[in-house]
Amino acid sequence: MSSRARLRGLAVGLACLVLGACASPRPTLEVPRSLARVEAGPEASRLLELVGHLEPLVLEALGTAWPRPFVVRVAPVDGGRAETRLVDRRVSIDPGALDEGLPMTVAHELVHVHASGRWDGLPRGVEEGLAYWIAGLATGEHVGPYSGPEPDAGALLEALTATDEQYRALEPARRGAVHQAAAWLAAGLVPHDRLVLP
Repeated sequence: MSSRARLRGLAVGLACLVLGACASPRPTLEVPRSLARVEAGPEASRLLELVGHLEPLVLEALGTAWPRPFVVRVAPVDGGRAETRLVDRRVSIDPGALDEGLPMTVAHELVHVHASGRWDGLPRGVEEGLAYWIAGLATGEHVGPYSGPEPDAGALLEALTATDEQYRALEPARRGAVHQAAAWLAAGLVPHDRLVLP
């Protein structure tokens, strides 16, 4: 083998290692009656149970569904409990989110997955409020009408107009106010009695 061929082989091997292109994907487990799959791992059975229980409730609240398969996995998330990437159809749950708040986190991300159709194009802040509100309905954390404070006009305007970049750049306290305003809006769009919990 020539040195050029060895060098080319080394470069390809290095590229595969760096990009993960040659890594075989982790096996996944099918969620019954769903297009979701859960990546195998120590938390797989817990995630299977949560997705299987919460997804029908989220679908009932939204009235829409993501029409393609997606994978739920435990993987590090930069700066949050979880993230949904519809580009590669993945929901990543941060290992630090495997706590008592996990059901709310899973339901929240399922809203992001299934907020399609009439929900397409919602501003980032409004979608976050919708995900928070519906997740609370699905998990039983919100059992009555919205009871938080009425938002100020500025927070409502930001919830309705902020781009993804603007929303992410908000200081934490302001983002909280915008998030609360968006939850207030969402409660008007999806009444608390829309779901009948078992």
